[in-house]
Amino acid sequence: MGHPIPKELRGEERYFSIPVLNIHFNKKGVIYNGIATGIAALIGKVTNTWVFGTLLVILNLIAYPLAHVKLPRNKFDGGNVGLDIYLYRWVKYNFFNKNLYLRRGGR
Repeated sequence: MGHPIPKELRGEERYFSIPVLNIHFNKKGVIYNGIATGIAALIGKVTNTWVFGTLLVILNLIAYPLAHVKLPRNKFDGGNVGLDIYLYRWVKYNFFNKNLYLRRGGR
């Protein structure tokens, strides 16, 4: 019998792991790293194996933290959001002049 998943952790269940490297993938991680691998494969088909290997490593090193890292709860008001959501909000605020309230948390 499985344990119930807390509401704040829904969608973060581990789909699979690489035990030697201690890397775990959730739903968002599978999607982000799958897209990164697909982009590397498409560009690798056009060019050569070295470009594919280099892009595979670089894009997956960028995609994994975007999917799994969360900001500290006290860094900004409304913290504890994923790095991808924070960067999306930052780009939206800085380049598209949308309202986004980032205040430093002084707690």
